[in-house]
Amino acid sequence: MEAFIIVKGRIGIKAPRLVQQASIKEIIDSYEDVIWEKSENGLQIRNQVDSIIENNIFPPDKRHDVWMFQLIKEYGPTEIFGDVVLLQPKPRTTTAVCLDSHTELLSVSYINYTRVIEKAIKKDIQTKTALLAEFRILRHMT
Repeated sequence: MEAFIIVKGRIGIKAPRLVQQASIKEIIDSYEDVIWEKSENGLQIRNQVDSIIENNIFPPDKRHDVWMFQLIKEYGPTEIFGDVVLLQPKPRTTTAVCLDSHTELLSVSYINYTRVIEKAIKKDIQTKTALLAEFRILRHMT
């Protein structure tokens, strides 16, 4: 589990959405984003779409309800995404894709993040304890 900082390029965040009454053309155009397993009759639709692509013959416009990943947000340089996992480590419900071929990221793992936070808290406590010790009346609190 990790969060990311974008150094260069752009990242798109995609989430699964039910697209109702999608045309065959829309499905073909979004082929990589279709969640076949989640869609009702997904395997049947995929076989139909694969046949259309292979034979380049479009049937009369038939529409289907299909689940697709759709772009919901874009991030650019210096922005952070996936940071919620640093506070609540749990499986993600979205996926990230590079929108530029030259995208570079830095990652921050949950383990490293908690180590840094623990050190910062410890240092903060030590600083406050040292401050209290400077006042004679408050030394008993250290």
